[in-house]
Amino acid sequence: MQIALTGATGFVGRRLVERLLADGHTLRILARRPPAQTDARIQWFTWDQSSGPAPAASVDGADAVVNLAGEPVAQRWNAAVKDKIRASRVNGTKNLVAGMREAMRPPRVLVSASAVGIYGSRGDEMLTEDSAPGTDFLARICRDWEHAADEAQAVG
Repeated sequence: MQIALTGATGFVGRRLVERLLADGHTLRILARRPPAQTDARIQWFTWDQSSGPAPAASVDGADAVVNLAGEPVAQRWNAAVKDKIRASRVNGTKNLVAGMREAMRPPRVLVSASAVGIYGSRGDEMLTEDSAPGTDFLARICRDWEHAADEAQAVG
């Protein structure tokens, strides 16, 4: 399969790249700073998720898109960091979907990361997929992030 991937240099993304290549897939990786050297099975596209739509060529004809991009949450938060966390997930996903919309042959599948943070801080409460979302900062981010990914349904 031809898979477009954001967040390929992150914690989960690095391992996913290894696995997808080992399984014989070819990758189109969207990143702010592509490396100088890379595997021949990877095509790199320069894209800053906050700068506007993903390049249509990066997703055009791809079988699937995997969206893992996002500012790390494991850092000291202040107003600026919280803005980066939100923008990287919500606006970044909106910009990715906008690029999919511009593709001549948009991908049929979008797999977009989310987080258990959607449930908020609930202590020892047993949570399921049917549990109501929380109301704290991360819960609101996750909810908005998932809504941004839902917009890909209109692309097909």
